[in-house]
Amino acid sequence: MKCILPAFRALVAKIMVKEYGLSQLDAAKILGVTQASINYYLSGKRGQKVLAELELIDEVRRIANEIARRLIEERRLDPTDYFCGLCMLLKNNESLLTSVLKVIGVSSVRVSPSRIISAQH
Repeated sequence: MKCILPAFRALVAKIMVKEYGLSQLDAAKILGVTQASINYYLSGKRGQKVLAELELIDEVRRIANEIARRLIEERRLDPTDYFCGLCMLLKNNESLLTSVLKVIGVSSVRVSPSRIISAQH
């Protein structure tokens, strides 16, 4: 998740700014990051390759849109809860997990109902 989560956060930030019209500062406050981080995400200076690939996965894009919408509408919510939801979704959806892992160069994965058994680069 150390490669995927920052890219997913960048995707949520990008949606907040570009599709919902939030300022970088407002998006940063909601996500609990600095405005500079949001600027890096939007300018492509941080995580651009993984972000671009994640955007191509329809289910990931759908989840990011839903998280952005809910965080904006319910500003008192902790974004960490939603990102934990992403982890759970990936854990329970082997097809989606495989698609996302390919983005970071993991070529194969074996999954049991309770956990990832192994991943190979």
